[in-house]
Amino acid sequence: MMKTLAFLLALISSFGFAQNRQRIDSLKYELAIAKTDTSRVLIMAQLCNGYRPSKPDSAVFFGEKRMALAEKIKFPKGMIRNTTNYGRVMLDLGNIPKSLAMQFKALQMAKENNLLGETGP
Repeated sequence: MMKTLAFLLALISSFGFAQNRQRIDSLKYELAIAKTDTSRVLIMAQLCNGYRPSKPDSAVFFGEKRMALAEKIKFPKGMIRNTTNYGRVMLDLGNIPKSLAMQFKALQMAKENNLLGETGP
């Protein structure tokens, strides 16, 4: 009975990993063909979230690239999403003070730009 349960759990987790891998590959392709910088920022936000569970270093990489681009093009929606996601990555890495600081920063930017919906999950 325990072996069967362990097998089913392993199967379910590998299925989720495969789906996440396909999603990441698809997002990388979308990023390569994106025509606008705002699209690139939003795709990198999805990549950051996709990498969070398995590769936090890659999530940080895409978060930093996205923030630089969002700030360069003055794209508040992208900046808010980036700051929120980056805060989640910091939480995943155990850096609670930095995570809280990033979440509060995102909330402040969202209030200033009337984009409170961008700070949610």
